[in-house]
Amino acid sequence: MTTSLNKNNILMGYLATLVSVAIPIILLNAIGLLLNIIDTIMVGRLGEIELAGVGAANQFYMIMIMAVFGFNSGALAFVSQFWGVHDIANIKRTMSVDLIASLIFGSVFCAIGFFFAPNIIEIFSRDQGVIESGSAYLRIACFTYIPASVQQCLSINCRAIERLKGVTIISVVSISANTIFNYILIFGNFGLPMLGVRGAAIATLLARIIEIVATIVIIYSDKRHPLRVGIKDILGCEREFALTVCKKALPITANEVGWSICIALVFAAYGIIGPSAQAVVQVAEVIVNVFQSIYVGISNASAIMIGHRLGRGEMDMAYTYARYSMKLTWISSIIMTALVFFMRGWIADFYQFPEDTTELLIATLATYAFMLTPKMLSYVLICGIMRAGGDTLFTLIVDLGLNVFMQVPLAFIGVLVFQLPLPILVIVVTIPECIKVVLCYIRVLSKKWMNKLTQEEMPLIVDNH
Repeated sequence: MTTSLNKNNILMGYLATLVSVAIPIILLNAIGLLLNIIDTIMVGRLGEIELAGVGAANQFYMIMIMAVFGFNSGALAFVSQFWGVHDIANIKRTMSVDLIASLIFGSVFCAIGFFFAPNIIEIFSRDQGVIESGSAYLRIACFTYIPASVQQCLSINCRAIERLKGVTIISVVSISANTIFNYILIFGNFGLPMLGVRGAAIATLLARIIEIVATIVIIYSDKRHPLRVGIKDILGCEREFALTVCKKALPITANEVGWSICIALVFAAYGIIGPSAQAVVQVAEVIVNVFQSIYVGISNASAIMIGHRLGRGEMDMAYTYARYSMKLTWISSIIMTALVFFMRGWIADFYQFPEDTTELLIATLATYAFMLTPKMLSYVLICGIMRAGGDTLFTLIVDLGLNVFMQVPLAFIGVLVFQLPLPILVIVVTIPECIKVVLCYIRVLSKKWMNKLTQEEMPLIVDNH
């Protein structure tokens, strides 16, 4: 009886913490994704060619933001565990390394995007209209990369210290601003010229600037904010500390960059089918990503909760939380699959594509609905559980290995050899995700992923303040 009561108490404690942490993350992520939906709806009204061009440009953005996300995720494991023992000094040191890396990634990708825009779009499509539209969009949108990378760094670490109210409000303001700017600049309202895809890029840039400025004001107006990093903190960060953070963060960065490149190459394979296929995938990805927000919440909350427990040395509790997160992901998958499947017709009609493209979108959304379960299970297992324990090498080998050696070859074989229709091709390229789930389940159950980073990985770091 006592054991049963203890299990119930642990479960209730897990759910209470999960709700308090996950709901703000889900809202924050969903709000951010609404920005992409608004872009696809408004640009989609310009035509399939323009939407395919913006979709191609966004593949390059995805590689950049996943590089930043990868490094942030590695640093998050430290910030989360340090927050678990309220070690503010080392949180600031970790943030210093994280901010520098984010700025570097944003700046490098901005320069590449500006000077090599047509070459980048040509990777994804040979259609001249797509290349022209994508290049025009990318040459402006690339300037969003620096504020977006810094915003990603600050936002993800706000999750670790459970301070999300401010960044959530800012995201609402940002999405509202982007909507207004899109309406004015894309279609030339209120006496301004019609700028098309360039207007969409300018609107996104203005919204990103508002977002990062507001976030910096909120953090730096609070002198006691744990993420308030100054020049003194950055210059005072020890080389050994930075190398220790990089040791964990860079494998995740390589993983995320490799993953995003693979996804971009699969998008290029869809481009062989034609611009309509790329336009459909662009819409399907954006729509399904909104439904996937719940998994982002579960994953991030799990990483934070598990990280806190590991930081305190509570290994059994961390493992119990991992098991709960796995079960919750299964339950969520059933619900989200049903929602996407039954709403697919309404979603497709909303975009007002030609009849054949609308039918393709409905069929593709149905496929995406049933592919949610393996994709999101592997996502939560890797990002929400194993990375919280610093198991970065295993996740790198499994995640990147299957993408490189299975997913990309399957995509091009499916298009070039078997000439598969888009919905069937989506099923084929999801096969590696199913294998990941099996391998990651075995790893989690083995408990080999659990490491106490604040002690075992960082023996040279002490609080000198």
